[in-house]
Amino acid sequence: MTTTTRPFHGKSISLGLHLGEAGTTAAKIDQMIGEAVLAEKVGFDGVTISEHHVGMPMYAPQPLTVANWILSETSRIWSGASPMLLTLTDPRVVAEQVAWMSARFPGRVGLGLAPGNRVTDFEFFGRSFENRFKDFGAQLQVLSECMRADGPMAEDWAIGEGCLERVPVVSAAQSRPAVDRAVRAGFGLALGGDLEKVKRTVSYYHDAGQTGPLWWMRRVWVGKPPAHVVEALDSVYRTAGTARGGNVADIDSGDPDAIAEQLAHTMKEASLTCINLRPHMPGVSPEEVAVQIQAFGETVMPTLRKLLAEG
Repeated sequence: MTTTTRPFHGKSISLGLHLGEAGTTAAKIDQMIGEAVLAEKVGFDGVTISEHHVGMPMYAPQPLTVANWILSETSRIWSGASPMLLTLTDPRVVAEQVAWMSARFPGRVGLGLAPGNRVTDFEFFGRSFENRFKDFGAQLQVLSECMRADGPMAEDWAIGEGCLERVPVVSAAQSRPAVDRAVRAGFGLALGGDLEKVKRTVSYYHDAGQTGPLWWMRRVWVGKPPAHVVEALDSVYRTAGTARGGNVADIDSGDPDAIAEQLAHTMKEASLTCINLRPHMPGVSPEEVAVQIQAFGETVMPTLRKLLAEG
């Protein structure tokens, strides 16, 4: 079976994976891979892994490595680090890694990038938190140039063969300057927040004449999320030295059809190309996560795909 959509394109519905809180590191990895296998089984198009460091709850410090493991254990879905914190590494190293992933798993690799918002991450790597947006813009340009088969890294076998050119890239954006950074690099957008914020950001992108992928991340829960889980979610970000925008506890929840209708409404209103659903929250057990993934595949996905097709 082949992948049903390109990463970040074709009204793709992906699942944002996070590490569990209990057990050894090996057990956390096994859980994440198992969730990816389940996501493929129940109909998701892809799975993504987000990056933070120094023990940030739920996040993986090496998302590209995890994505490779997942692609090796699945046959249809796409995967990738998204968002990956480009400010904490060398864009040339990212270019090499992603190009070789694409050579091994053609058509199944996507990449989402962000400047980072957690002070502790930058302190750990000796990078400037205050200069992160300026640095991010410069690094996006370097990566964009390195992605070309005839660019400065053309002597790399995978890049020279065009393996990196076929990897779609989205860049985190919630403001006009952030959109401008993505446009200059030729990348799509990774979006979060409510409808009005997303529409405003997308309008900046379209005003610039861009038609790249528009990927929206949203926390979701079939049924009513436990109150302590929502409180814990907000607490994790508030106490982790994170510069936040918006309310991380915003969740689309409740009846499956209502969730599908709300998600489809936002995607249509904002002209989004794809969505990333995130049921992981602090205090949620692996068993509960599996139930949520299964529930979305069986009860939300069919209605959501129907509504998107009608739009």
